[in-house]
Amino acid sequence: MRSQPAVALLSNGSYTAMITAACTGYSTWRDLDITRWREDATRDCWGQFYYVRDLSDESLWSIGVQPMLKTSDECAFEFHPDRAEFRRSDGDVETLCAVCVVPDADAEVRAVTLVNHGRRAREFELTSYAEVCLTDRKADQAHPAFAKLFLETEFVPRCGALLARRRPRSAKEHPVWAIHASAASVSATEIEYETDRMRFLGRGRTPANPAALDSGSRLSRTTGPVLDPVFSSGVFIALCSGERAADAVDQALTDGDYSAARFQSYGADMCRGIEGMRRLVYAFYDHAFSFRTFVNTYPNLAGDLTDCLIGNLFIDFDPLFNAVAEFARVPAPLSHGLPLVAAR
Repeated sequence: MRSQPAVALLSNGSYTAMITAACTGYSTWRDLDITRWREDATRDCWGQFYYVRDLSDESLWSIGVQPMLKTSDECAFEFHPDRAEFRRSDGDVETLCAVCVVPDADAEVRAVTLVNHGRRAREFELTSYAEVCLTDRKADQAHPAFAKLFLETEFVPRCGALLARRRPRSAKEHPVWAIHASAASVSATEIEYETDRMRFLGRGRTPANPAALDSGSRLSRTTGPVLDPVFSSGVFIALCSGERAADAVDQALTDGDYSAARFQSYGADMCRGIEGMRRLVYAFYDHAFSFRTFVNTYPNLAGDLTDCLIGNLFIDFDPLFNAVAEFARVPAPLSHGLPLVAAR
């Protein structure tokens, strides 16, 4: 038994993600906290969370131990120099999550995979949750209510993206933007999202039992100058027997102009990259695929393969598709709930 929680520190020099064995932690950019976090080795309950709800029986669990604290048939985690991986099994459903920081951009990628090992089709809802901070940790701890007053949120229908910015308090201060985008192949009216913490959690409740995930509840699509901002978005996933579906989560943060209009073009490129990565990850799971054989056969594509594995979304995936298809089946684009993208 571990006396201290295991911790993974992933960074590219300016963007850092700290992940614990319970799937908690924080993300920072330079001297700003992207998500709110408090040091608490006993409870270890702060971080960015992902909930999975099986719509057939309304069962609910989180990808990591936190925040639901529900036991599973099997639960494991592995930390590597370039990524952190989590895996759990709940009955016939296997949930996997990999977290990495992009080396050439201030961004973080979280890939979530659901596998239906059962004999019947199932339907799931995958919902993310994180408290938006976008300020120095000491300032947030000293005056949290005051710090939240300067955050605004909005929704970009074309990209399915939630944006949050910290309003500048002087002419010399640049606005800081946070992004939480969905690349799901559904219309904007079908994407669920929430930016009001009170509406998501409910009065007197915590991320361990949020009101938004009660049976029959839906995210309210609230945006604007909310008093306590969060990022939460949900996608619907339908899985046949033996089928798997992956959602990728990409986080990034920048200063300067990152308005909804500017994000339109960036979001489209990011969504295409996430879909390309998803298709390759499926092929990598094929038992017929061998990384060693592939690299020996196509040494010129070793760099592109590495870029894909570490989460670089802005590459040309076509050469990889053609080469990998010689060793394993590369699936076609999904026709249902596709990558959830969170960018901060």
